[in-house]
Amino acid sequence: MRRHRMKFQSSVLANVCNGLMCMICLAVLVPVGSAAPAEPILADDTAATMTAPLAPRGAGILMYHGLDEEFNFVAESFRVQMQYLADNGFETITFAHLQSWIETGSPALPKKPIILTYDDNYITIWDLAYPEMKKHGFFGYNFAHTMYVGVVTSYDHADWAECMIMENDGVVFTESHTISHVHLTLLSDMAKTNEILNSKRAIAENMQGKVSTTLSYPYGAYDQRTIEITRDSGYDNAVSTVPGITTRDSGVFELPRFAVNPNWVGEGTALNNGFLRAVNEVERQSVRWINVEDEAAVGGAYQVADPGEAPLNALWTVDLPEATTYTLEMHWPAGAATATDAPVGVFLDGEWLTTPVDQSTSGGAWIAVGTYDFPTTRAMINLSNAANGSVAADAIRLQVAVDPEPYGGWIVH
Repeated sequence: MRRHRMKFQSSVLANVCNGLMCMICLAVLVPVGSAAPAEPILADDTAATMTAPLAPRGAGILMYHGLDEEFNFVAESFRVQMQYLADNGFETITFAHLQSWIETGSPALPKKPIILTYDDNYITIWDLAYPEMKKHGFFGYNFAHTMYVGVVTSYDHADWAECMIMENDGVVFTESHTISHVHLTLLSDMAKTNEILNSKRAIAENMQGKVSTTLSYPYGAYDQRTIEITRDSGYDNAVSTVPGITTRDSGVFELPRFAVNPNWVGEGTALNNGFLRAVNEVERQSVRWINVEDEAAVGGAYQVADPGEAPLNALWTVDLPEATTYTLEMHWPAGAATATDAPVGVFLDGEWLTTPVDQSTSGGAWIAVGTYDFPTTRAMINLSNAANGSVAADAIRLQVAVDPEPYGGWIVH
């Protein structure tokens, strides 16, 4: 079956239909009835038949430790990474914001949300991370094991005065990493409580009453009893060392983090694999359909998506009154999109037939995409953002096709 209707001028058809060949042509001609065309089938972006993911699905939490050579890291690598985040539109958010979004969906996340975290309160949080984040308008979290604040062990650590300065500046917020950085799963309940609760008290005593609300499990080690004691000790959430994007399905006491250092692969590369894995995941999540209210749109709103390498699809599934030939039209407001090759797919005979549509022009009118023979009464129409510009999903319209210039009352298929 041919998917596109073929239109012939009468002179062309007359030249073909000579002698016996005319009998063959007549065998494939279908009479056109005199009944008026059926009402078009309309579906806009608000229809239950249309699916398009609208909101960012998660945030990335980056985990750093010491930012120096002793951790197989160099200051320039950190500077390059912060510059990358700034240049590519990443925004830091608070744990409170993230938790509220997980639990209620509000407030919405920015397009590329991240949380910068630093375990162990090493001195590089003070002399490198703090000024570099401030330079770019970022903020982050310093997880301090309170027994070692201001102490020089194998590494130097920031002291309470430095922690307070960073806190008051709104750039680095100190949170708990327990008292002595031990495996919590190996401790009794009493010992767990001492590590978790008394580190919280030490922060309050040394930082003008600050209430610590986030715990970083040392070594990423925790179990259900650790979670319960953490919650009972007054924490709102906690971070693990399990890599991955934080979504609304994430447990607030098991928030995943991407390890940037240590334990990353790609020595000597400023944008190492740990960092790139994290930012690539956030960037992939960030390309979403965004709702735009516009009186010029069908139904008063449309969805728009930036171009992306990973397919992001708006899918209309429409029930047809009969299996026959329909003309597919699309509508979008003027100025809604910039793509000149927005891929519109029609599912026929088990495969997608794709046609590029120029959405950079002709906005505000119904634009014909093509004419298709639908073998069933279910139509599936898809719009993808795999384009050279933004694409707009507003509305589609299907109507029974009528050839404007039939030959002698016949439509040729």
